[in-house]
Amino acid sequence: MTQLEMIRANARLAVETVKADQNVDLSFDRQGVEWLDSYLKRLSGHLNESVQAGVVNVMGSYFGECIVHGHGGMWTEKPGSDWVVTVRRRYEVSVNVFGKVEKQLAGVEGESVLSLFDIALLLAEKGTGESART
Repeated sequence: MTQLEMIRANARLAVETVKADQNVDLSFDRQGVEWLDSYLKRLSGHLNESVQAGVVNVMGSYFGECIVHGHGGMWTEKPGSDWVVTVRRRYEVSVNVFGKVEKQLAGVEGESVLSLFDIALLLAEKGTGESART
């Protein structure tokens, strides 16, 4: 199994596990990211290091697939780094989905997968200059 196949399998595992454990039907869209954002807030500060690493891996994969499906992104392996999701419109934006999930789980102030989901498309369409603020 390739790394990309493992990422996609982890995303499906997230959906299946949440359905079995919490009776929640997740989809790969903004609504799913809303649920994920709330879930990560509830878990923040309550996991040991090894469990947190597993959550980052599985939920980061799920978050990435939400961007792939919701924004037409694609998984990209950055040499010497991790996998990111790239969204291309007028501009190209690379999203470190695993890093964002890790920061939100760690309780870093202002970190939110939902806000990143929303801003990624805006930045891909308008860039980071003056036009992005309009």
